[in-house]
Amino acid sequence: MTRRYPNPWFVIPTLFGTVIGAGLGWSVTSATCGQQACNGWATVAAIVSGLIAMVGVGTVVVLAIRSAEEFQRASEAGEPEPGPGCEVPEDLGDT
Repeated sequence: MTRRYPNPWFVIPTLFGTVIGAGLGWSVTSATCGQQACNGWATVAAIVSGLIAMVGVGTVVVLAIRSAEEFQRASEAGEPEPGPGCEVPEDLGDT
């Protein structure tokens, strides 16, 4: 059985977005608390915002890479380039 390793084109941007999201969550919570010691809340906010960023960035990365692969596959096969997916055929557009 062959072992598949994570594709770096998916992993690197997702990890980068997760770290940025966690840092933003930590910073905003720390700034909101003011002089009070609220490291616990800042940690919770960092974890939650990091997870949200991971899901969001991961979704966008997967969709963008799939779209690029679809475009490349169509170009190599000599087919017309795929559009955004909401075109109306020309014979139906004039009704």
